[in-house]
Amino acid sequence: MANSFAKVAAGTEFDRLNQRPFVHEPSGDTFRVDIASGTPKLRREQMGFGGGVANVAEKAIEFRFGSGEHSKSYFGRDASGGLVELPVSWYAGQGNGFWNMSPGFGVAQHAGFSRKVNPQCLFCHNAYPLPGATQLRAVGIDCQRCHGPGSEHAANASRSSILNPARLSSAGKMEVCLQCHLETTNLPLPGRIVRYDREVFSYRPGEPLSDYARIFDHKPGAGYDDKFEFSSAPYRLFKSACYRANAEALTCNTCHDPHGGKRSAAGYAKVCSSCHPTADLTQRGHPGGTDCVSCHMERRTPDDAIHVMVTDHLIARRPVGGRLTPLVEYNGLNRPAYKGEVVAYYPRDGATVKEFELYLAIAQVRDQANVADGITRLEAAIARLKPKLAGPYLEMADALRRSGQFARAAGRYKDAIARDPMNWRSYYGLALVDSTSPLTSLARALELAPAEAAIYEAAAEVRTRANQDAEAVATLRAGINAVPDAAELHNNLGTALLRTGAVKEAESAFREATRLRPELAAFRLNLAALLARTERWAEADFEFEIALRLDPRNANAHSAYGTALAGQSRLTEARQQLEAALELNPGLANTHNNLGAVLKRLGDHAGAVRQFRAALRLEPGLAAARKNLEKALQGQ
Repeated sequence: MANSFAKVAAGTEFDRLNQRPFVHEPSGDTFRVDIASGTPKLRREQMGFGGGVANVAEKAIEFRFGSGEHSKSYFGRDASGGLVELPVSWYAGQGNGFWNMSPGFGVAQHAGFSRKVNPQCLFCHNAYPLPGATQLRAVGIDCQRCHGPGSEHAANASRSSILNPARLSSAGKMEVCLQCHLETTNLPLPGRIVRYDREVFSYRPGEPLSDYARIFDHKPGAGYDDKFEFSSAPYRLFKSACYRANAEALTCNTCHDPHGGKRSAAGYAKVCSSCHPTADLTQRGHPGGTDCVSCHMERRTPDDAIHVMVTDHLIARRPVGGRLTPLVEYNGLNRPAYKGEVVAYYPRDGATVKEFELYLAIAQVRDQANVADGITRLEAAIARLKPKLAGPYLEMADALRRSGQFARAAGRYKDAIARDPMNWRSYYGLALVDSTSPLTSLARALELAPAEAAIYEAAAEVRTRANQDAEAVATLRAGINAVPDAAELHNNLGTALLRTGAVKEAESAFREATRLRPELAAFRLNLAALLARTERWAEADFEFEIALRLDPRNANAHSAYGTALAGQSRLTEARQQLEAALELNPGLANTHNNLGAVLKRLGDHAGAVRQFRAALRLEPGLAAARKNLEKALQGQ
């Protein structure tokens, strides 16, 4: 645990990646580490149009997560100084180890250099921050995480000021470990909500975990009962018959030494024999031996981290057997969002815990798993408990906004602001639902959070709706000055500049957005459309094809590419792309119209008429389709 977070030096651990770069084929990214300057930097590049190198970006590698027993993941900083996770990790398997995408990045449209590290990640990997300190301590998990704050002990050499977890109850011993290791899922749910009156780093060993956080899970029978994830050791243990039969006797320390060191296979077998004597097993026909773990606690590949193997703590009666390695790494980017009830998981006696129904209702709406029911339950809990803190009101407001209930949401945002006027998210949310003075709310949000790109995006959108294109451009430029690595701001600036007729400037903005986030099909598509608009067909085709490789089910990308191909008189290819778009989304009226135009040029007049009519059924006011239909009928 002391090696769970550390400062990175150039060293030798990057030599292999430097000598032989790692190529991620789905995104087209090539990664290498530059150590020439003494500070290791992760460099990402791609093949550009014409075969050259394009979309180069670098991040200094400052920190690492993980001791290296399974893997090491790396971290840099964004333009505002916040920690971001880097896309490539080192894995311990296969001889001397190997490089591959970090967990959660193994998809074509991954997060690139934009995934921010949240405080909960640091809580489980790093020591308590020093009071008043502004620098990040990179010392891993230290003694205080299990024994409590050591300042009094250091000052007075007092043993009484140090907690000895061995003196706690079985549940208390477990909770010292569960503060970090209890995770029901890594997918959006939410799995854990820290109480609103607690800071993330405020848990102290020996206090009830329920005073600090609530733990939630998928509803049983919803298809998630057998999930096996990287951080699921206690979750799987709690399912085992051994634990359920005697939870008081079986704790993490029954098998694990918190101060380091590992048992041999025979050592683990000795622990098992304390409940399952060898003589009894032999009488039942169980094969002899001194290795219980390899059969009953197999090493398996987790669903969410397919490049490592970890011990399954289920303690299965019989070996699982069969295929143990998932074919695809599951994460929030490639698995459909869970829709269903979120249930309380820990503490087990949740109904007796203060404000239990409030946090259970919030769990329904935070990741939108069970919004309709959650809104009703959360409103009832707020009405009964009348929380003094802003958090529940902000959660309620966000849920109402996402469900389209803007007037009710505005009231709840105002409730949140009244209780905490320093939270920018409340002003930002209010601006999204209040059409009377959104810019006033957004201005206050910017005062509180001047480096939040979303606020500038929202302000520019307000200007655009008011036909203030020049002001929208100015807002986005201000956002880029504040957050220069926010690719969304560059992309939106390109769109705003196009509305003003500044095509060359728009192209520069789209290219910068693509350089920062080349893995996003939407950014590639915008650049491709502009290139096609200026009839630079070869480069436009290059960008369209990358966009479709990144997101092959993007109907708009197929439609735009088909239109561009028609502009080049490549009619058969255009027809294929337009038909692919309509197969994915039959409701695209303009695509029906464009397909009709292509079919007419190919000599299929009847097919063209059908497409023009389909366009008008979807959008009766589409003048181009009506004009094309009239001409086609006259031609027949």
